Amino acid sequence: KNYKDAQVIYNSWKEIACILEMDVEQCMKKWRSMRDTFVRIKKSLRGTSGDPGGKKVPAFYVTLSWLEP
Repeated sequence: KNYKDAQVIYNSWKEIACILEMDVEQCMKKWRSMRDTFVRIKKSLRGTSGDPGGKKVPAFYVTLSWLEP
């Protein structure tokens, strides 16, 4: 419901940054970087039909798997 409200979003990031003892902008940048890396790895793991498979999965990939639809 409030996911489009900029003030609610900023306050949420502020709370997260306070817990992590980080700057709000730094926290948002780190999250975006982790999310982008997750998506990139997900695409690379998909591969093609001729790929032999057996690719190494980074540790945080499993932790962030809740991002998948």
